[in-house]
Formats: sequence, C-alpha cells, structure tokens
Amino acid sequence: MRIFTGAALPAGTDRVVLQENVQRDGRFVSLSAQPKGKTNIRLTGSDFCQGEVLVPAGLRLTPARVMAAAGADLAEVMVFARPVVTILPTGDELRPPGAQGADAASIPESVSFGVAELARNLGAEVSVLPHLPDELGMLQEAARHMTANSDIVVIIGGASVGERDCSRQMFDRERVQLHFSKVAMRPGKPVWFGSAGKAHVIGLPGNPAAALIAARLFLAPLIAGLSGLSPQAVLDWRLRPLADPLEPTHSLDCLLAARHRGDGVEVFANRDSSAQRAISAIEVLVRRRPHAAAAMAGDFVETLEF
Repeated sequence: MRIFTGAALPAGTDRVVLQENVQRDGRFVSLSAQPKGKTNIRLTGSDFCQGEVLVPAGLRLTPARVMAAAGADLAEVMVFARPVVTILPTGDELRPPGAQGADAASIPESVSFGVAELARNLGAEVSVLPHLPDELGMLQEAARHMTANSDIVVIIGGASVGERDCSRQMFDRERVQLHFSKVAMRPGKPVWFGSAGKAHVIGLPGNPAAALIAARLFLAPLIAGLSGLSPQAVLDWRLRPLADPLEPTHSLDCLLAARHRGDGVEVFANRDSSAQRAISAIEVLVRRRPHAAAAMAGDFVETLEF
C-alpha cells in the first residue's frame, strides 16, 4: 500500500519502505533487498507525551519554541508583554547628530541611541523623544506624558548637582517615590531610580560611558524582570584573568570597559566617563571592588559581558 510522508499507518502494517528502494510495476513492487534497520515509523509519544513540558515558563519565545508550542496543538500561549520604554535625553548643550551648523559649544546627543539599542536587544518596545533643554516646565509636561504611557522611563542627563540639573525635580508633580539617588560606583555615580504610578523611572548621567555602563547594570535587569525573566539572567558575573596589571582602587566600585584578549580581558587605558571611542570597543565590563589591592596580569577579576 502506498503511503505519503506524515500519514497515519494503515491497519495491520508495521514497516515503511522508502519508494527510492523499490521498483514499481503497475500494482506490484519489488524490493531490491530485505529491509533492515529503521522501520521509518514514528510511534505515538516518540517525540512527546501528554503532560510533558515543551517550553518551560520564563523562557523567551524563539522561533523554535513557538513552533514547538504550535506542534503541541496549542492555539495560544500566555506571555509577558514587552516592557514599554520611553527615553528622554535632556540638556541645553545637546544637538541632534549631523547638525553641522550648531554652535561650537554644543555637542551631539549620542547616549539615547546606545541606551535604546540596549533596551531593544533585551526585547523592550522603545521610543526615544526629541531631546529637551533644561527648562523645568517643559520637562514636567514630558514627565506627565511619559509616566502615563510607559512601563519604564529613562531620563538622560540632569542627574548631578548643577542649578539646571532637574531630572528628579521634573517628576515632583507625579509624586515620584525615590528608591535611591546615587550609587557608590565610578563611572555612573549620579544614576538614580524611583517610581511614579505604574512607571519605573531611571535617571542616567549625561556622560556617554557612564550612562551606558549604568544602563547595563540597572536598566537591563529591570527590563528582564518585567519580561518574566530573572534579573540575574542578565547579570552573569564571571571570573576571568587580567591581561595587564591594574592599580589599586579607592572608595568606590570601579567599572572598567574592557575587551577579550586570549583567555583574559584587557582594560582600556582611557577610563573617562565621557570616552566614546573606548566605549565603542567594549566587549566586557570589569568590576573592581572598593579599596581593592593592585592586581597583576593573570589575576582573576569579576567580568560581565557587555
């Protein structure tokens, strides 16, 4: 009896011979050799049985996992919605990239592009608002809109102690609950975190390297948690050897941009919080604890893939 791939096995049969291995003559076929080995039959339950878990909860839905769920005859699955992230860069000195006619005192706004890409790579739905000057009234109106329409609000700049640094003050009308106002780390000390209604609010420093490192350490686990993952899933610190010596640290956690070199890591010489050339080549973040002694080449340090 002829049968096609995937069809149910006819009653009373127990083997399928590939048609490439037979010769057909009208209603009759002849086999070139006695069939051996596989019967070319998939038995009920040979792949999975009722009650087995194909896609455990807490995993991101990849194409393969979606296909497996559909193959298990599921018309729908329960998921976490993608976190909605709104990013607002602030600062009188900023201008859009490519604005060649801007005055010499201005600088291109670059941080929002890196933070947005980090958030998208983690599965968030991201919108970036045009940058605003350090005008409290304008910032307060933006705060009202963002907290009403976002799961996470990211404010870039205005996180220090200058007279026109008002990234936290702009949320006064939204009654932001501040959870922490700075972190004992370098770079990124001015990073802050709070909540306003249903929205989480993160304030990042304006310096590019500081902002991106702070986003990797604080924004990334927040997005992961709201996506149904463990925040620790994106904070997988591992010990790796140093390629070169490092000096002792002072009273703050030091986060150093580095790249892989052989089996170890090479820390970049330029560690300025505004360094964009160095941050563009970052592959791994090195953490040095406060008051750590000098480290020699080959010593193991805490590292995090960037």
